[in-house]
Amino acid sequence: VYLGFDWDKGSLLIKPEEPLVTVSKEEIEAIQSSLRKGQSWHAYQLHKAGEEKRKVLTSLLESVLEDPSQAEDEEWREKVKHATLNGGS
Repeated sequence: VYLGFDWDKGSLLIKPEEPLVTVSKEEIEAIQSSLRKGQSWHAYQLHKAGEEKRKVLTSLLESVLEDPSQAEDEEWREKVKHATLNGGS
Protein backbone atom coordinates (compact mmCIF):
# COMPACT_ATOMS: atom_id res chain seq x y z
CA VAL A 1 0.00 0.00 0.00
CA TYR A 2 1.73 3.10 -1.21
CA LEU A 3 -0.71 5.93 -0.64
CA GLY A 4 -2.92 4.48 2.12
CA PHE A 5 -6.65 4.70 2.66
CA ASP A 6 -9.15 7.27 1.46
CA TRP A 7 -11.65 6.94 4.29
CA ASP A 8 -14.09 9.42 2.72
CA LYS A 9 -14.40 7.37 -0.48
CA GLY A 10 -13.86 3.98 1.17
CA SER A 11 -10.89 3.27 -1.08
CA LEU A 12 -7.49 1.72 -0.70
CA LEU A 13 -4.93 3.63 -2.75
CA ILE A 14 -2.15 1.59 -4.31
CA LYS A 15 0.53 2.88 -6.64
CA PRO A 16 3.18 0.48 -7.97
CA GLU A 17 6.71 1.80 -8.33
CA GLU A 18 6.69 0.78 -11.99
CA PRO A 19 3.99 -0.37 -14.42
CA LEU A 20 2.77 -3.89 -13.83
CA VAL A 21 3.35 -4.64 -17.50
CA THR A 22 5.83 -2.66 -19.55
CA VAL A 23 4.68 -2.12 -23.10
CA SER A 24 5.82 0.21 -25.82
CA LYS A 25 3.65 2.91 -27.36
CA GLU A 26 3.35 0.78 -30.50
CA GLU A 27 2.22 -2.23 -28.44
CA ILE A 28 -0.42 -0.12 -26.69
CA GLU A 29 -1.74 1.09 -30.04
CA ALA A 30 -1.77 -2.48 -31.39
CA ILE A 31 -3.61 -3.73 -28.31
CA GLN A 32 -6.18 -0.95 -28.52
CA SER A 33 -6.70 -1.59 -32.22
CA SER A 34 -7.03 -5.32 -31.55
CA LEU A 35 -9.57 -4.75 -28.80
CA ARG A 36 -11.62 -2.45 -31.03
CA LYS A 37 -11.79 -5.29 -33.55
CA GLY A 38 -12.92 -7.70 -30.84
CA GLN A 39 -9.66 -9.61 -30.59
CA SER A 40 -8.09 -10.59 -27.29
CA TRP A 41 -4.77 -9.83 -25.61
CA HIS A 42 -3.92 -13.53 -25.91
CA ALA A 43 -4.50 -13.46 -29.66
CA TYR A 44 -2.18 -10.46 -29.89
CA GLN A 45 0.51 -12.25 -27.85
CA LEU A 46 0.25 -15.34 -30.09
CA HIS A 47 0.56 -13.15 -33.17
CA LYS A 48 3.57 -11.36 -31.67
CA ALA A 49 5.26 -14.69 -30.81
CA GLY A 50 4.55 -15.96 -34.32
CA GLU A 51 6.13 -12.88 -35.85
CA GLU A 52 9.24 -13.32 -33.70
CA LYS A 53 9.48 -16.99 -34.68
CA ARG A 54 9.13 -16.06 -38.36
CA LYS A 55 11.93 -13.49 -38.08
CA VAL A 56 14.31 -15.93 -36.38
CA LEU A 57 13.59 -18.75 -38.83
CA THR A 58 13.87 -16.40 -41.81
CA SER A 59 17.26 -15.25 -40.56
CA LEU A 60 18.43 -18.84 -40.13
CA LEU A 61 17.18 -19.77 -43.60
CA GLU A 62 18.91 -16.79 -45.19
CA SER A 63 22.16 -17.71 -43.46
CA VAL A 64 22.06 -21.29 -44.72
CA LEU A 65 21.18 -20.15 -48.24
CA GLU A 66 24.33 -18.00 -48.19
CA ASP A 67 26.44 -20.85 -46.78
CA PRO A 68 24.80 -24.29 -47.22
CA SER A 69 27.55 -25.96 -45.21
CA GLN A 70 25.95 -24.49 -42.07
CA ALA A 71 23.19 -27.10 -42.32
CA GLU A 72 25.81 -29.67 -41.37
CA ASP A 73 26.86 -27.68 -38.30
CA GLU A 74 25.40 -29.00 -35.03
CA GLU A 75 25.23 -25.51 -33.50
CA TRP A 76 23.18 -24.22 -36.44
CA ARG A 77 20.80 -27.21 -36.18
CA GLU A 78 20.37 -26.52 -32.45
CA LYS A 79 19.45 -22.90 -33.22
CA VAL A 80 16.80 -24.11 -35.69
CA LYS A 81 15.51 -26.68 -33.21
CA HIS A 82 15.36 -24.07 -30.43
CA ALA A 83 13.60 -21.52 -32.63
CA THR A 84 11.07 -24.11 -33.82
CA LEU A 85 10.28 -25.49 -30.37
CA ASN A 86 10.40 -22.23 -28.42
CA GLY A 87 8.84 -19.79 -30.79
CA GLY A 88 12.07 -18.01 -31.57
CA SER A 89 12.81 -16.86 -28.06
